[in-house]
Amino acid sequence: MITSLAFPARAIGFSFDGELLAAGGEDPFISINATCPSVGRDGEGDTVHKVMLGQGSMINTLAWHPSKYVLAYAGDEQKEVGTVRVFNL
Repeated sequence: MITSLAFPARAIGFSFDGELLAAGGEDPFISINATCPSVGRDGEGDTVHKVMLGQGSMINTLAWHPSKYVLAYAGDEQKEVGTVRVFNL
């Protein structure tokens, strides 16, 4: 079970191969978790990476590249409304 967010998730998305799940919301980060034991250290649901956003950030949407570990997200970061960023895992 993936339970790494303190606040409700507003956006989730699976990587192109289904092995990673990104989730974001009102937390100051996007959590990227393994969906199967082969990716995580101890098993399914392990946090593989956290994309730090800063306090007061909110993710509205996120999407993975169709064939690479590249994640795009949009939201409000530290009082900057309408921020769009691309993150290469």
